Amino acid sequence: GREGIAFVDTLEGADKVGRANFMLSYTWGYTLGDIIDSLTEYCRNRGLDPKRTYVWICAFCINQHRVQELQRSGGTVPFDDFAAEFGSRVKSIGHV
Repeated sequence: GREGIAFVDTLEGADKVGRANFMLSYTWGYTLGDIIDSLTEYCRNRGLDPKRTYVWICAFCINQHRVQELQRSGGTVPFDDFAAEFGSRVKSIGHV
């Protein structure tokens, strides 16, 4: 394989990866610590098991490296491709 896989592709085991039941809209302005603290508090407030609460975060699940690779070679990723990729996943989650 090529370098630059999506972060989610490096995870294994039921305590680390599963079918997402929540989606988190992310901005690069948040620190990883802020995200972890927020998700921990969310689980605690709702009585959710953090090891079985799977959150889909686009920055970790969509392979951004392939987009950059394509851009360096002069190509682009059409918006419709992104919309299809995001749309199908968000709809299947049900909690945004």
